[in-house]
Amino acid sequence: MKSAGTTIFAVLFCLVTGILCAAWTITTLSRGGYLTALVTAAGAVSVAAFTLWILRMKLGELTVRVTSTPEGTTVRPDRLGDLLLRTSMSSGVSAMAVFAVLEPIGLIDIPIPHSARYYIPFMSAVGALSGAPVVIRAFARGSMSYLRLTRKGFEFAEGRHPERGRWDSVQDIAHRAPDRPAPKGPSIVMVMRDGATPTIAVGAYSPEGSAVRRMVQFYWKHPDHRDELMDGRAVQRLRDDDFGQARRKLG
Repeated sequence: MKSAGTTIFAVLFCLVTGILCAAWTITTLSRGGYLTALVTAAGAVSVAAFTLWILRMKLGELTVRVTSTPEGTTVRPDRLGDLLLRTSMSSGVSAMAVFAVLEPIGLIDIPIPHSARYYIPFMSAVGALSGAPVVIRAFARGSMSYLRLTRKGFEFAEGRHPERGRWDSVQDIAHRAPDRPAPKGPSIVMVMRDGATPTIAVGAYSPEGSAVRRMVQFYWKHPDHRDELMDGRAVQRLRDDDFGQARRKLG
């Protein structure tokens, strides 16, 4: 119930914000304020895409993307959800960047309280500078994140730097790291023998990320089947989600 309430609040907040941005865009366009309209329109797109992303994650039938090469199998989030999130982030970063540059020189017609005259443009600049690398990496990678499994180990790419590890260094695969708070959403935590806990959020990959988690657990526990990661058989297994059945057959 708490999660549903949070989702409803987030959607309603985004809807109100998006409507305000769209209304201000129309108003400023009628006045010839094209630079202001550029900022508010980008903000409206960002909020709209984020709202649709939330609904997609909660209500949509997520479809994991998976490809195979001789090097290994790569898993990526649901295509539509990932596109919505990248659109939201890139539009939001663009809006903040233009606002931060043009507002201090008086070219943006957006009411700002006098007490926050310098604070809001400064925070917009911080947001643009911190968000731009995330957007650039996401488009360079082809998705916000990915998970790659090979015969030797795994690779997560979600933040700034990919996290890698070897199968023989994995002690456990869990929903949460030992003695740490549980992640906010469905995640795969690789508990390493050296105490490290590389973690990737998989709620955007498939419903609750369960199919992807079963896949990782299967190839960790059954090294004799890791050749499947190189020839496409792992792709079909994931699409059929038969890792649970495979575990039962193998014991």
